[in-house]
Amino acid sequence: LYIALIFTSLPYGPVVLRWPWQVIGKGGFSLVINVLLGLAGLLLLSWAIRRLDRQRLLLLLLPLAVVGGVVAHMDNPAERFHFLPYAGLGALLLMAWKRPWSPWTLPLAMALVTLVGGLDELVQHYLPSRVGDWRDVAMNAAGGSLGVWAAYLPGRQRPHLSP
Repeated sequence: LYIALIFTSLPYGPVVLRWPWQVIGKGGFSLVINVLLGLAGLLLLSWAIRRLDRQRLLLLLLPLAVVGGVVAHMDNPAERFHFLPYAGLGALLLMAWKRPWSPWTLPLAMALVTLVGGLDELVQHYLPSRVGDWRDVAMNAAGGSLGVWAAYLPGRQRPHLSP
């Protein structure tokens, strides 16, 4: 259902994003996107501090800081938005995965989120008002992988990552 929502919103994305861009300008729109991403990061951090031990908290914060640094330096504010829906998709996908998890669960979940992100951009290539972009595939994959990772960390039964 969540994936269907992502794909059905493709034709309407530019229209929805154009309105605030025109009303508050690129700088204002960039600020709004940054505030939304910051709030999502603070919510995740608040949740993680209460639920995770220090080691797992660091394992979550390191990739979050790297992705946050990359996102902060993107010129187009609309490109930054890719991160949020795919982080949600990654977390939902892993939470729905049947337990006990195997050693392949994390890589498969990350691959599935990346595949959906790639298909999203491929479909955009064929829409008249959209353009598929490899950078967007990378942001979709990064957001989805971080969502998978965030959902994995508090899990009681984790995949054994050692051979």
